[in-house]
Amino acid sequence: MQLPYELAHASHWELRKNNWNDNNVEEKVKESWARGVQWELTRMVHNGYTPSYFGNYTGVVQDLIDGKAGYDQVENYTIKEIEDVLSRTSTWNDWRINLINNYNNATEENLDAIFNRW
Repeated sequence: MQLPYELAHASHWELRKNNWNDNNVEEKVKESWARGVQWELTRMVHNGYTPSYFGNYTGVVQDLIDGKAGYDQVENYTIKEIEDVLSRTSTWNDWRINLINNYNNATEENLDAIFNRW
């Protein structure tokens, strides 16, 4: 299950064109993206798979996609939409703002709550 996670880090690093270290991207953004890709790819083979979430390894990507009602009330973002804003996302707050500014999603009014939750 670790391979999708590491592939996500590699693709994110390439997407940022090496502008990755030296505090250019918050750890929480890096780790949450990788954990989200791990969830997305692994569940294609293992239905119902959910990785553990703790600290900077959040479930924000899963919550943006999953369409499950509950505490987050956010759904229907695609993995591609989430990835596309990462090239200009350095902070947790930037990620939320970039999603709002770049996509029309019926549940975007709940993005503050989901990003605050994680």
